[in-house]
Amino acid sequence: MKICLAMPNAGGGGSSTFLRNFQEYLIRENIDHTTALDEDYDVLFVNSWTIPYRTILQHKKRLSRLRVIHRIDGSARDYGRYDGADWLQRDVNYLADVTIFQSDYSRHSTQKKYHIVHQDGPIIYNPVDTEHYKPRGDSLPHGDKKRVISAVWSPNPRKGAWRLPALAQANPDIEFVFIGNAKFNKIPSNLRQMNAVNHVELAKVLRSGDVFINLSENDPCPNIVLEAMACGLPVIFLPSGGVPELVGDAGLPFAPEGNFRATLNQLLENQANYAEKARQRTLTVFHPNVIFPQYLEAIENGIRRPLPPAMTHFQAFLDAQNFAFQTFLLKWRRILAGQQPLRNPNKKRS
Repeated sequence: MKICLAMPNAGGGGSSTFLRNFQEYLIRENIDHTTALDEDYDVLFVNSWTIPYRTILQHKKRLSRLRVIHRIDGSARDYGRYDGADWLQRDVNYLADVTIFQSDYSRHSTQKKYHIVHQDGPIIYNPVDTEHYKPRGDSLPHGDKKRVISAVWSPNPRKGAWRLPALAQANPDIEFVFIGNAKFNKIPSNLRQMNAVNHVELAKVLRSGDVFINLSENDPCPNIVLEAMACGLPVIFLPSGGVPELVGDAGLPFAPEGNFRATLNQLLENQANYAEKARQRTLTVFHPNVIFPQYLEAIENGIRRPLPPAMTHFQAFLDAQNFAFQTFLLKWRRILAGQQPLRNPNKKRS
């Protein structure tokens, strides 16, 4: 069995991390694979909507035994995107022979909440590289204040970075460190902002923290939460999306309306216990040697399905044209408006 990992130039983010980890696992296990779509292979692995419908259709017609494995992210609309990406993911799923969800919430948001994905399949969480992300290793200098780390690659307001300045201002005795792409109106003196970093530097920053804070909403399976836990950081989080599934007993949820400090104090009072739970959970639940065999089992058990009818091809063409047009409009709106400070996505514009 030869697997093709379709790896678009995403530049960063969760899907790129996953595909890099999957490729490293295939290399370690000496499993035949390629990243070149024009080669011959038995399995084509695609993520969400990153590979176009017509490209997948072309190769499924070219290779008579090809099976398509579709890894579902979440609903784009659920995540604050209104550019038609959900319909692209729906169309790709019509070509899928095996559908895999990143979390129970991933399945809920795409099957029940927004009715995008029509096929069912197993839930397989994302893995984390526990050799790279670990408690011991190089880290940033640490002062006297307790340090809370937040990291967000995407500027999407649903990631919740806009909440950090208010939390920092309300807790001046805590040092907050933010890594990622965001623009804040005002930055309190105890909020340190860093640009997005590579995975080597990210591990150093995570190791220097006492607690990781995740503020995302409707996030199906954020890798950064797993990476923080692998470094031994307890997680304080909004009870939203798939994050409660990931964290389990290695952290605590908080309500943004007012109990952040009480929850943080509870974590800090038992920090060593929570830190051990976080690390052990990544080793037993999210280790690549636990996750990727599940993927291979799902792939091996997959059966090729018939191609969808011509009407589906036409609908996919229309959806792709609409996506391109909406993307063009959004691009020019951003250029004309300039980069805006992050704001509460749930608050209506005045």
